[in-house]
Amino acid sequence: MEHTPNNPDAPITAGVLSTEFGEFEERLDKKLDKLFSEQTKATEQLLADQANVILEAVDELVEKKLDKKLGEKCDPVITKLNAVLKEFEDHRDEDSRRRTTAPPRKPACKARGSRRYVGNSCDECISNLFMVYAHI
Repeated sequence: MEHTPNNPDAPITAGVLSTEFGEFEERLDKKLDKLFSEQTKATEQLLADQANVILEAVDELVEKKLDKKLGEKCDPVITKLNAVLKEFEDHRDEDSRRRTTAPPRKPACKARGSRRYVGNSCDECISNLFMVYAHI
């Protein structure tokens, strides 16, 4: 007797059964491999997306902390530099006003043949500036 696959009354032999089971097993393996592959890709993508979100959050947090610490460290220095710069500009303006309104001064000292004027206000301002840079 010959086996006909669509006849429910046909007898099933062990050879036919193992052939049918082998074909079913191959189809099942292919489908499962395809499904596992798709699921693996989806899971890897999900993990990559989650890692990116976590890294972005950590990056923002670190950036905020660094900005805060940098601000805490630099603000006093910048404030002091601004004060020294303002004082320097004030002295410069005062010296320029003196030069335009007052008669020329005699040189206070000579160094290497050049004429230098020594004024307390500028020297004091420059020394303050060097003190600020020494603390940085």
